[in-house]
Amino acid sequence: MKETVDAFEDFSLDDEERYRAFRREMAIMDRKAEMKDAYEEGMEQGIEQGLEQGIEQGIEQGIEQGLKQGIEQGKQELVLNMLRTGISIEEIASMTNLPVDLIGAWGK
Repeated sequence: MKETVDAFEDFSLDDEERYRAFRREMAIMDRKAEMKDAYEEGMEQGIEQGLEQGIEQGIEQGIEQGLKQGIEQGKQELVLNMLRTGISIEEIASMTNLPVDLIGAWGK
């Protein structure tokens, strides 16, 4: 700020012209400060939004994986129960649409 004032005093301007030049320089500095504040606010909002989206996606993926694992485990338990009751692998494959070799592997 002092540098700006000193620079304007060096000019051979009358007081009114010097005041206008000073006000112009101050307006430029104010605009730069506003732009910096807007940039920082935008960055903060972007980071916050990115974190929210990342958390939401992580939760969705975790739920989805948990459901898939639960369904797979449920199928396996069902197949094992069916095998224990004496239902053949071929019949189980027909009822569950699972491959015979998978049912055989689960039964071991």
